[in-house]
Amino acid sequence: MADKAALLRASVLAGLVTLASGTAATAQTTPAARSSDLDEVVVTALRREQRLKDVPVAVTALSQETLTQANIRDSRDLQSLTPGLRLEATGNYIQPTLRGVTTTLLNIANDSNVATYVDGVYQQANVGAVFDLPDVTSVQVLKGPQGTLFGRNATGGAILITSETPTFDTHGLASVSYGRFNEVLAKGFVSGPIAGETVAGSISAAYRRRDGYITDLRSGAKRGDMNSYVVRGKLRVLPWEGADFTLMGVLSRRHDPTMQTVSLVKGNYFFRGTVPDALIPTAPYSTSTDTFPDIITKTASASLSGSIEMGGGSLQTITAYTRMRMPYLLFDSDLGPIVGNTNVQRIRSNVFTQEVLYNTNPDKPLRATLGAFYFHFTGGIRNNVNNLAQLIYTADKTDAYAFFGEATYNVSEQLSLLAGARYSHETREANAVRVLTTGVLPAQTPRLGKTSFDSLTPRLSAIYKVTSDTNVYATFSKGFKSGAYNSSSLQAAPVSPEKITDYEVGMKTSGRSYNLNLAAFRYDYKDLQVGKLNQVGTAFVQVFENAARSKIYGVELEGALKVTDQLRLSGGIAYLHARYDSYPGAVVSMPLTTAPQPTGAQACTPGSYRPTYTGNRTVTCDVSGKTMVKSPDWSGSLNAIYEQPLNSGELTVSATIYASSRIYYDPIDRVSQAPYATLGARIAYRPRAIKGLELALYGTNLTDQRVLSGVIESTLWDAATYEQPRSVGVEARYSF
Repeated sequence: MADKAALLRASVLAGLVTLASGTAATAQTTPAARSSDLDEVVVTALRREQRLKDVPVAVTALSQETLTQANIRDSRDLQSLTPGLRLEATGNYIQPTLRGVTTTLLNIANDSNVATYVDGVYQQANVGAVFDLPDVTSVQVLKGPQGTLFGRNATGGAILITSETPTFDTHGLASVSYGRFNEVLAKGFVSGPIAGETVAGSISAAYRRRDGYITDLRSGAKRGDMNSYVVRGKLRVLPWEGADFTLMGVLSRRHDPTMQTVSLVKGNYFFRGTVPDALIPTAPYSTSTDTFPDIITKTASASLSGSIEMGGGSLQTITAYTRMRMPYLLFDSDLGPIVGNTNVQRIRSNVFTQEVLYNTNPDKPLRATLGAFYFHFTGGIRNNVNNLAQLIYTADKTDAYAFFGEATYNVSEQLSLLAGARYSHETREANAVRVLTTGVLPAQTPRLGKTSFDSLTPRLSAIYKVTSDTNVYATFSKGFKSGAYNSSSLQAAPVSPEKITDYEVGMKTSGRSYNLNLAAFRYDYKDLQVGKLNQVGTAFVQVFENAARSKIYGVELEGALKVTDQLRLSGGIAYLHARYDSYPGAVVSMPLTTAPQPTGAQACTPGSYRPTYTGNRTVTCDVSGKTMVKSPDWSGSLNAIYEQPLNSGELTVSATIYASSRIYYDPIDRVSQAPYATLGARIAYRPRAIKGLELALYGTNLTDQRVLSGVIESTLWDAATYEQPRSVGVEARYSF
């Protein structure tokens, strides 16, 4: 298996060399025929539509066709097409990592460092934050701190997901697929006019279910089955010329205990000896808890977006409300067959956002964007620990507002300068109580604390047009992530804000049959918010602290090439040097070993231990110079699509390779994912006799790699979950 992974990693590198050399060769040859043209890549990274090469921001832009051909089912699959992006889970918390910037904090009120927007609506909740993609038209991954225009706590970047907009021509799509583990995915959408050319509507829906693939060592049964649905409706109104409003409503439900159905890394388990070895789930895709984990997430949201042409520009507004409930989160707190250690949580959040944005005329030498943003959050948890041995209840509140602006001025035909800034202010309030044995909560939840944070984050850029096809740019920007309370641990003192400074240069070039984007960056990243797991009574709680400063630098190359009318290549490769520059007091988990336990410098050297695999102990270490968590030095992807016309129709063959170097999950670089490569493929046939029909055979993780999706370390265990093993299936799609 290691040889196969190495071969695929080499294939990614070879393909990208071919891609880069091919684009360079194309740039020097005579113009290709129009039939070989690639579509112009258009992005909204600066809150207006622009060509990708005109934007001084590193962006991975994924089209609907690319997402389909790569078998992208939900938002967590996006990492296979975006080098430098990780979308992993710690328990039920989804924690994106982009260019080494991430969070390890587990709290419903804490925000991700990588902001996610769906149809322009900010998605605050990081609990169960997996987005099904039934009608998505594009995904943009903005890399680097988005401290000005998408600035709410987006120190790592932003993910922009856009779904179908209602149109005045009737069209739609329906598809159903069946794969390994009895996985069924049915989805579709329909759009069309309702009242002439004034009102249009659309509705989309997706349903997905899958049997479990994790073996219960106690019974031999399979655990981790999942099912989900999402329904999205849109009503679009054009009340007068120059005005465009869309009302959207979304309902979703997801049942997916996979993220809590854990194995034990190398069988490291405190209760070894008490529990028979045969019931210790050492292998991936095995478990032995006496309580079967369960997670249900329900979300309801409504939004109204509008655009009005006025004053030579356009005024945009987005009003949104999102209600998330996790009414039932059940997991076994000893992660084994010991009876009686069960946690039941209920998690809730309510988010209201309002944004107003004004864009001036894009055809003028001076173009500006001005805006204001308001955010209101209430939420918390109710955690019943081990049958009311403890009852923890939290109620958090955040109010935030921001004013921002950015302007671009064309100094000459070749040179443009950009300057912008955002002022952010946040007030956070934490309320929490812990009750022992009685389970009776007080009438009023005591306040832990209340404090405010503010910041000014600028961006300066210069874009120079070398030729009509090639631009170079340099960008300086800053990002800010608000301080936060850890109410679930009754931690009265908040952590301070994180701050990041980005220095970036890049080159973007494109032609009729190619595009190529190169970026080099360096981050100064300070006051990192980190979490360490402590045991309090019968419960494990996470303590927040500001404990690190980092230097991060890297280089990214992305591109696409239409080799012939039939063959297209696209992909990217990312080199990342993410290290803790100063982290002298890191509290880490080190394995228990035969006496005596290592001391001094040896206590902080994983190789000096001879583990007994009976749990861990906590050690305070200086991890300065160590690799940051979830930050592989190398990652890359290569996607190939080949289309062959036939007498009876058309055949499309596509394949996607993703490869990564070693990934560490703790600051001492002890638990890690070995280098790996995955392969996905799809073969589709569209018969000429039935217009709109497509029949496909697909495969995911065809290399059958055991890839970690999340790790939790404590004094009792090293626990892990894994991405889905190899799967193959069939699909039928019909569009009209």
